[in-house]
Amino acid sequence: MKYRIKITQMATLVLLLIAKPFSWKLFIAGLVIISLGEAIRLWASGYLKKDKELAVTGPYRIVRHPLYVGSFLIALGFTLI
Repeated sequence: MKYRIKITQMATLVLLLIAKPFSWKLFIAGLVIISLGEAIRLWASGYLKKDKELAVTGPYRIVRHPLYVGSFLIALGFTLI
């Protein structure tokens, strides 16, 4: 695993641990949205075959760029938190 990924994961964990949420409902909603975004990214990356063939199954038949959709949901969840 690349160092930038490890550093990002550790920083995210630290920020979540020291967060002082304005509202616990928004905090929980943000965590749910983050989890949904991460699930979409994992699902999409399982169907991606780089430089081999065009992905047209799984999440790619629903939306053209599911990795971007997942990243957007993750950012939205952190915004809520």
